[in-house]
Amino acid sequence: MTQTGFLYFSIAGLELHIAESLMMAQQCDNAPKLRLDSFAPFQRTTPSKPSPDCIVLPANDKEDWDCGKKLSEAEEMKLLHTFEFSDADATCRFYKGTAKASHFYMLNIENSNKRISQFKYDTRSNAVLCRLLSADANGDATDDRIGGIGNFESRECASHIRFGLWFSLGIAAANSMVAAIHSSTIVYNNQAIMFLGESGTGKSTHTRLWRENIEGATLLNDDSPFIGFSGKQPIVYGSPWSGKTPCYKDEKYPLRAIVRLSQAPHNKIRRLKGAEAIGALLPSLPPAFAYDGRLKELMFDILSGVLSKAEIYHLECLPNADAARLVQETLFKI
Repeated sequence: MTQTGFLYFSIAGLELHIAESLMMAQQCDNAPKLRLDSFAPFQRTTPSKPSPDCIVLPANDKEDWDCGKKLSEAEEMKLLHTFEFSDADATCRFYKGTAKASHFYMLNIENSNKRISQFKYDTRSNAVLCRLLSADANGDATDDRIGGIGNFESRECASHIRFGLWFSLGIAAANSMVAAIHSSTIVYNNQAIMFLGESGTGKSTHTRLWRENIEGATLLNDDSPFIGFSGKQPIVYGSPWSGKTPCYKDEKYPLRAIVRLSQAPHNKIRRLKGAEAIGALLPSLPPAFAYDGRLKELMFDILSGVLSKAEIYHLECLPNADAARLVQETLFKI
């Protein structure tokens, strides 16, 4: 495939090529700009590898995307998981199937049954095909390519493609022992500390307390940094996905520790090992991947690599500076 018409991005040591038609928009003065600003720090002028780890293209074969027929006719097509996508008030359906002797994954993002964004990842070619289907007056899907419609400029569609790219890259990343971790991550003493917890637990509050009260602490990412390995050493990478906090840093640091938070009327920290450590980290890996045997096995391989080298802790805490200082003292013996 020629290089013309693609933008190049390096994320977590992985090379992602995305068709210009998907990522570029015209401003009022007709100057082109990235549709997803968060990707700008990760953009490269030229590819650094002979072939990308993941390539993203607009779909151009309408028959392949006939949701009413193709999904039911595809050999061994299986719905793996259905889950809510709260950022876009949408529902996601995650499929796995085979076509022409190759496996593929399909992510459908449905919004009130009126619009479906689709991302089809082929495991043989590492290619992702994107399409946006809009409902017509009769409720039937009509074909509108993401790369060629004005509706893509809407906030809703931008959130669809942002999530679809995260999901698709996550599948490609797993093959390279790299995974997104739902966490808020601080850098201190040139090392990364990942804070995990369910939504609303106080991850962002805790990392803010670090920045406000511990000199030298900075935020790497507030929602979805990636973790990979240099040799056997776990490495934490910034990413274009940082939740509601705009923190998009093309940086990487060795992992110092992982801390799972829970709210409590006191501050107390203890180290976890064995099954407790697994239980602390597993829920923060991409949940939908647990519904596919291949992806689940790859997630466990990554989990095992992290647990063999990293310290895992549980912090019961109040939302105060003393909680941040307790972690600092425990990890750095201050």
